[in-house]
Parts: sequence; structure tokens; C-alpha cells
Amino acid sequence: MPQEYSYERVASVSKRVTICVLLYGNYPGLARQTIDSVVNHCDRDLYRLIVGCNACCQETIEYLNSVRQIDHVIVSEININKCPMQRRMFELVDTEYIWWFDDDSFVVEN
Repeated sequence: MPQEYSYERVASVSKRVTICVLLYGNYPGLARQTIDSVVNHCDRDLYRLIVGCNACCQETIEYLNSVRQIDHVIVSEININKCPMQRRMFELVDTEYIWWFDDDSFVVEN
């Protein structure tokens, strides 16, 4: 039976916004584009980063494990669909604002 797991890297601290990124499938390039754009263009002192993975490939999981700026990752080996994963991610939000990114979204400037 496919497993679902979640892990948190950093204790929650007072931030203004939680950036939620939902990744899906065998698209590690899209995952990199989205996550790297957040890391490269957003002030780390102002955000928490939560990533949800629906049926992501191993390359994507390995990439996520290398990104230190990610605060929390939720991984489902099967695609549980957008809304159920979104609810799991939103349960972890403790900031004033939420920015939602699908895996084809990205930040282009600071």
C-alpha cells in the first residue's frame, strides 16, 4: 500500500507569509523552477515554505531534500489530488498570509 509521510525541518517562527507549493508527478524540472524561484527571489526572513508532493518521482524528492529553505514537506506516493493535499498543507499554516503556487508557477523578481 502506498505511503504518505510528512516531515518538518524548522520549528515554526514568526513569519508574515507561508508559501505553499504543490508538486505533481515526474516533473523535476518544474519543481526546481518553482522552488528555486522562491529561494532566489524571496526574503527568507519573511516566509515559511511548505511543499506538497503528489506522486512525485524520486529525483524530485531528492532535490527537495537538498533545499534547506523548505520548512515542511508532505509526500504522498500516490496522487491524492489537489484539494486533499491542499488541506493537509493549510493545516500547517500559522502566518498572516498564504501564497499558493502550483508546480508551473514561479517568481521572476524580488
